[in-house]
Amino acid sequence: MRIIINISTINYGTNAFNKLIHHPLREGFEAMLIAMLVFMYLDKVKARHKRPAVFWGMGAGVLVSLLIAVGFKQIVGLTQERMKNYLKVV
Repeated sequence: MRIIINISTINYGTNAFNKLIHHPLREGFEAMLIAMLVFMYLDKVKARHKRPAVFWGMGAGVLVSLLIAVGFKQIVGLTQERMKNYLKVV
């Protein structure tokens, strides 16, 4: 008997904690799988000397992702503040 669980269809509800934990774990797992495939390919073609470039690329990707997330957070915060001010006037 085999049990197969598709984690992309599991309903975790609207609990913010579940969203905060589940999404980054799933995305991190996918990124880890891709990185493993790249490293395995580099080993296969005997290009281990290019591993530092992959690490730098992964680090740059994480940094850019965090900067974009902070930027969106600022934009949403400004938009919500403007809406509150607008609704107070009306």
